[in-house]
Amino acid sequence: MASSNRRASHDAGSKLTTNPTTHRTGSIDNGNSRRLSTDTSGVCHVQATVIAHGPSVAFFGSCIINDVFYIHGGVKTRGDHAPSNRMYKFQNNTWIDITTEDSPTLSYHRCVVMNDGQYIVTIGGWDGSKRKSDVYVFDVINTTWHQTNAPGFPSDGGLNNHAVIPFKSNDTNILVIGRDGSLRTQRKHGDAYRLRGDPTKRSFR
Repeated sequence: MASSNRRASHDAGSKLTTNPTTHRTGSIDNGNSRRLSTDTSGVCHVQATVIAHGPSVAFFGSCIINDVFYIHGGVKTRGDHAPSNRMYKFQNNTWIDITTEDSPTLSYHRCVVMNDGQYIVTIGGWDGSKRKSDVYVFDVINTTWHQTNAPGFPSDGGLNNHAVIPFKSNDTNILVIGRDGSLRTQRKHGDAYRLRGDPTKRSFR
């Protein structure tokens, strides 16, 4: 659930706890069965909680704001070419659907938090037919989406499976690494971009 290239749901909401002399590792299949292996080589305390009923998606954009986990878009299976526009937040051990009509349809995109958690900015992704370099802003307080004006970023290229890193010294700057080909071709590049803008003005460059 912590990574955008893994599914956000699991079966069976239950807890796995070890005793002081046993180290256990667990895995969950698609059904309700559980396989456990025991390693007595060390002393370890492990407690894991598996949350049921999460959205069944992979390759989504995600971020965390004040201990609330947000996920947007994604696909249901690896070979699925029809991404979703659904958006969820996980808060107080509960999944909540916060999808709106203006939510963009994307997968393999990246999210970054701006303006002290007021905005979630999505960059790039796959819309079902082509790679995109578009920038969208989600207003967390008003739960509204806006496509921004981002001329020249990069107008001839598409981004997916890339990385986005906010500059700590300047909240209006984002480092984007990993341009994955043009809009439709498979040629891959390792370009880096500096994206600057203000989500309140819906303008980036």
